[in-house]
Order: sequence, then C-alpha cells, then structure tokens
Amino acid sequence: MEDSQEERNPSWKNFPIQQQPIWPDKAELESAIETIKTFPPLVSTAEVIQLREELAAIERDGKGFILQGGDCAERFLDLKDHVIESKIRLLLQMASVLGHSTQEHCTIIARIAGQYGKPRSSNPKTEDVRAVFRGDNIHGYDVGQRRPDPQRLVRGYFTSAASLNYIRTLMKDGFERITHFPQSWDLSFINSKKESMVAHKETISRIFDNTYLCRHNNTEEPTKTNIYSSHEAILLDYEDAMTREVNGKLYNLSAPFVWIGDRTRQLDHAHVEYVRTIENPIGIKVGPTMEPEELIMLLRLIWPHPEKSPGKVTLITRYGINNVEKCLPRHIEAVQRARFKVLWVCDPCHGNTRVCKENGFKTRDFKTIFEEISKVLAVHRRLGSRLSGIHLEMTGDDVTECVGGIQNIKEDDLPTRFESYCDPRLNYSQSMELSLQMAKILCSEDKKVVNPSSESIVKG
Repeated sequence: MEDSQEERNPSWKNFPIQQQPIWPDKAELESAIETIKTFPPLVSTAEVIQLREELAAIERDGKGFILQGGDCAERFLDLKDHVIESKIRLLLQMASVLGHSTQEHCTIIARIAGQYGKPRSSNPKTEDVRAVFRGDNIHGYDVGQRRPDPQRLVRGYFTSAASLNYIRTLMKDGFERITHFPQSWDLSFINSKKESMVAHKETISRIFDNTYLCRHNNTEEPTKTNIYSSHEAILLDYEDAMTREVNGKLYNLSAPFVWIGDRTRQLDHAHVEYVRTIENPIGIKVGPTMEPEELIMLLRLIWPHPEKSPGKVTLITRYGINNVEKCLPRHIEAVQRARFKVLWVCDPCHGNTRVCKENGFKTRDFKTIFEEISKVLAVHRRLGSRLSGIHLEMTGDDVTECVGGIQNIKEDDLPTRFESYCDPRLNYSQSMELSLQMAKILCSEDKKVVNPSSESIVKG
C-alpha cells in the first residue's frame, strides 16, 4: 500500500464549523497539528476495512449485534493498566452474555483511546471559556486550567497510542478468557430462582469460558475477538492530521470508527463534509430535532453510492424515553422508502440525562435507559426493521453516577463516587444487569436456547 502524507487541501475547511474551541494562539495550534501529522497512524487501514466489512455483514445477513460503549469523556489520568483492564473486561463480559444468549456474533466497538473531546451546548463565543469543560484534548478540568492548549492534542495522541498498545497486549495475552467477577457483585437478579450467588457466578463463568468468546470448535484455541476503538470526530484539525491517503482513498487512522454528534450534523457544515470524504464506517447521532427529510438529505450527501460502500453508515438514535414513539417510526419509514441499508443502534443514555434538584448532580435512571431500549426494539420489530446494537456510556468501575439498578443507587448516593468529568455513566453492576436484561428481550420467541446453562438468563 502507498501511504501518502503529502500536503492536502481538505474540503471541510471551506465550510462553517461548530463546536470548536477558541485557540488563543493560532500559530501554536498549527505547530501542534504539523507535529501530529508526522506521527505514525494509531490503527491500520486493514482494521478500518475489517470493521466496515463486519458491519456490512450484520446488515446484509440480519445477524450479529453491536456493543458500543465506554466513557462519556476519557481522562488523561486514567491511563493506568487496571483502569483499561476494567473497561475491556466489562465490554468482553457484556458481549459474551449478549452473544451467547442470542447465538450471534457481537461486534465490540469501544469508546476508548480517543474520546478526549466533548461537545457542549453552550456557545464559546459568548461565554467565559472557563465555565465549560470541553475535554482533556483541549484544556484541564480545573477552572484555572481552562485555557485551550494545542499541546494537549499531542498528549492526546500519545495517550491514545499507549491505551491501544495495552489493549492489544491484553488481547494477545488471552484476556478474552474472562471468568473473574468482583466479589462484591450480586448476581441474584439473573433469574427468579433462589439459587445461591455462587451458582450464578459459576453459570456465567461457564458461558464466558466455553462459548462465544472462547468457543473451542474441537481445538484448544479460543475464537478470536476484536475490539475496535472509536470516538466522536469533533476536533477536525486533529482528525484531519490523522487522516492519511492510501491508494487514492482517505482513511482516518486515529480509530476504525468515528461518529458525528447531534450538534455537528448540519448539512452544509464541516463535520458532514469531513466524514463524507473518508472510508471509515461512521456513526451519525440522530436526535428528536432531526426531521425525516433532513435525515434522508444527510444520507444522500454522505453516502451517494451505498451499493458500492456497504457498512458505511450507522444511525445512532438518542431520543429520550418520551420521544421514541414520536420520532423513531418516522425515521425508520423514511429510510425504508429511500432504501438506505443503514445499521440502527440505540443510544439510550444521552436523551435521558437529568439534573437532581437536591444536589445539582447530573444523573440517568437505569430503569429509563432499559425502557428506551425496549421501546426502540419494539418499534423496529413492528416496522420490519432491525435494531443492530446499543451505544452506552459506562465504566467498569464502581461509580455512583446513574441511579437505580440492583445496587439501588439513590440520588443521595451520587456524590459518593461521581467521577465523570461530564455525563453520568452506568457502573459495572448496572452495565452487566443491562446486558442480561437485553439478552432476554433480544431473544425472540422462536429462538432456541442451545446451552441449557443459559436458559435462566434468556427466559428470566
């Protein structure tokens, strides 16, 4: 392959742009970007192509499920082995439950190794820049560190590189064989039987050890699992610096999968123009303000030849529980009429954030998150469409950021371990509970349970 890093004149620079920081020193920004352009890619074109083919197969065959999840906004200080391990362990365990229960492959796309920028609803042109935290790639979290610093983009590159390197090390060392459970985790919610917690742990451990991720197929070698990285493509100067031309095509080699948010999907703006030009599979966040006609115009602009590039677009809906019935049917029907073969993924977190009146903490309700997934799945089934995945903000740590779940976290508990720099995340127990409840509703009545040990999970 020919990898060209010759100077390009990116078309997105000719368009208006949203959600960018006000860099105090433009020369300093240009210097940082030129430095990043000289760095090696973080991922390979082969990873990009492989993920796109995997996503295309999910849409084409109507089989398989996408689990996308991770931090709301990653932190530089979380570049620690045990922190990365806890995130990967959680994704593997959730994928194992979903994959085993549905008897379908689960594609894992982590919000990791690049999610260091965060869009905000406020306007940086009219506010004190110290008032809003926009991510470690831009400035520090403390109020005294809110001056945008382009050198943090360079640090973001190296933090991403170190994270990806450790993830690859874990996977080569057999981290796929996940059988460990935190001793404090109560699995009694798995079914209504009064079995002991030990029996439940043994049941799930057998699933992890013998099926899906570690299926033996008459050999001693486990099935290979890929973990693809992803982040929101928000800071286009950085994303462009990581975009390389290979054999006449542009690839964003900071991650195999990137997405544009509900705040940056304007038809005549830079983010849409940028993702239109790259070969990566991309996500588009679809919120309640998007009209069906606008969605189709967006798809035609980004994806003019869908038959030549299957797997290119994943629509990530983020309505909020009260908007699902109002918005999703119209969006599905518009896409069906236009005959776009998109993948549909549900983000049940972003539309359900609220602020507690008593203590001012942001939070989300576990019950509401699960109810949105259930509603979205029901609408897809009713309209002959297919929900192909979920997109979650979650962590492998025992934080207290979302209320509810088997730990019965209350609003008063939120200050105990609220560690997110931005939005609240599901913790380990809540995430695993959600995957088990998801397994129940994903398995339609005509699906048979192959392994009797999982019957209690599927049938509840």
